[in-house]
Amino acid sequence: MLRVAYASGTFDVPDLRRSLRAPNYRTNGTLAPMAGKGSNIMKCLSVRVPWVYLTRDGRKPIELRSRSTAYRGTVILCAGRTIETRWGAEKYDTGPVGVTVCAAELVDVTPITPATFRKSCVIADIAEFNGWYAWHWRNIRRVPSLPYKGQLGLVNALPDLVSALGI
Repeated sequence: MLRVAYASGTFDVPDLRRSLRAPNYRTNGTLAPMAGKGSNIMKCLSVRVPWVYLTRDGRKPIELRSRSTAYRGTVILCAGRTIETRWGAEKYDTGPVGVTVCAAELVDVTPITPATFRKSCVIADIAEFNGWYAWHWRNIRRVPSLPYKGQLGLVNALPDLVSALGI
């Protein structure tokens, strides 16, 4: 059992850390608050190289994802440890893997259209991305390159990482 403190009191809840993603928990074992309207929780997203560097340079304002998200706000984009070899990625320069690259505002998530697909820098048949989503970035800015072990999906950023990046 975990002891969780809420504004309405302290409760014991089952320890589900093995079945849930660890970033939803603080390092002291208490549940982190859920992100939402009025929340100050920042998120991290691992993106394969070279797509993350194209986003950082402002050449790729759209990220293609197989899942949607309700989150809107600042996201720290990190270079994943895998270099993309599909969809025309080999024609772009790469950079370091496993590091923080930039921060951006996730302002919208929409189903992919031909217009958003063109902005994604991907060279493929749009039918290959049927059912995928376009994540729209704005206010993209570089951050210091710090080592980061990425995870799948959009995860809560650790406060130490956010403060080290000066965000």
